[in-house]
Amino acid sequence: MTTILEIERAILRLGRPLLVLMIALLVATGVLAHSARVARAGAFPGLNGKIVFASFRTLGPGVDNPQGDREIFSVNPDGSGLKQLTHNATDDFAPTFSADGKNVAFESYRNGNYDIYTMNNDGTGELPITSSQATDADPTFSPSGDRIAFGSYRTGNGEIFVARADGTGKPVNLTKSGATDWMPIWSPNGKKIAFRRDLKGNAEVYKMNADGTNVVRLTNDPALDWPDSFSPDGKHISFTSYRDGLGEIFKMRSDGTVEKRLTSDAYAIDTDSAWSPDGKRIVFSRHETNSDIYSMAPDGTGLTNLTKDSGWDDSSPDWQPY
Repeated sequence: MTTILEIERAILRLGRPLLVLMIALLVATGVLAHSARVARAGAFPGLNGKIVFASFRTLGPGVDNPQGDREIFSVNPDGSGLKQLTHNATDDFAPTFSADGKNVAFESYRNGNYDIYTMNNDGTGELPITSSQATDADPTFSPSGDRIAFGSYRTGNGEIFVARADGTGKPVNLTKSGATDWMPIWSPNGKKIAFRRDLKGNAEVYKMNADGTNVVRLTNDPALDWPDSFSPDGKHISFTSYRDGLGEIFKMRSDGTVEKRLTSDAYAIDTDSAWSPDGKRIVFSRHETNSDIYSMAPDGTGLTNLTKDSGWDDSSPDWQPY
């Protein structure tokens, strides 16, 4: 049976114009209540480095993407210095930095399904981490950098797995819940993993120990909620929610208390939030007539458009720690 997450994955490959139309139709009919959001973020402490994101762009300085598929790019925090990091004929998506900022994990469709890869932060040294006939997606580095958590359908059901970051050994299933578990994010101290759990048609934010024990529910709302990023001090989690109709960015304490809405736009879908390493900004994707990367202060003020291009779908940002 086709799952909601499998529908989302298929929509990702359609391209931006059809993506926007399909999202609107599926939201209206209740089949899908969120946009194409699958990126995981590290939010490890440090000085602010570059921002990585995925884009369909084909033109511009430093861009070499004639097929118009989704590739991974980096920019400076002010939107300058665009650089294309991946180069192939199929989708690369959901980039996330390691805690030392030297490596990027991402998912790629180059083998006919999504697998996890890593590369150096300049795009060199690509290394396959998983090779499965099922979807492996949404990678997130452990703070130690030796492990990567990700979502996978390799058991026939969405579960959270952990693999060695050098690609050796067999990934370990942490959740084994019977629900659809997806979108893990690792806490800065390495002790917790927050994730999305889909159960009975609803998605909420959950948290567990890094070994899969002590699972607790953090959000409780009839609309879809899922985690985006821990703050660098580990005290807060930014998350995406559809409780007000369209996707908006919220934050809460890491124990699930004191929720606060950060974005509010009646015509846009806001997703993909990731804290800056110094904790002073949050970067996110805004999907409207096109998709761009924005940043804001942790209280939702100081909104800044970083990519500013009407022709491309820019999404799934993460911020490099130095």
